[in-house]
Amino acid sequence: MTVLVRRAWPAMAFTFLALVAVIVVLLMNTGSSRRAPFTLNSLPHQQAVHGGESVRFTLTATFASGYRGEVQLRSGQLPDGISVRFSHDFLAPGSSASTDVTVSITTAVSAGTYELPVIGGSGDTIATEGLMLVVLSGRGTSPRPR
Repeated sequence: MTVLVRRAWPAMAFTFLALVAVIVVLLMNTGSSRRAPFTLNSLPHQQAVHGGESVRFTLTATFASGYRGEVQLRSGQLPDGISVRFSHDFLAPGSSASTDVTVSITTAVSAGTYELPVIGGSGDTIATEGLMLVVLSGRGTSPRPR
């Protein structure tokens, strides 16, 4: 009996260590690959504007079936001279919910392309969407997407 245990021990130890390694890998990947129970999308995805003007995006949250969490919206870090205002700061669960997002630009903002982060949070879960804003040089009426 003692001989059998001594011979089986290395195989049992290897099997145990392999099992622990698999569990560690699964636990490490769980957090990074978990999908949020909702997504955020904007329409249009990109708009052009001159300094001193405002544009409006529609932000839609689409919820996974059966999800009941409310999503709180906020903007991420914005460049100086650009502000974001939501018509509704919270989106109620359902198949989808929308809010208007008004982006205002001062005349001090330099011409260029800016990605404005919008963050939706529910509990410890977040989803993000980038609103693309092209600030045009000069003054005038900005072209509007069709």
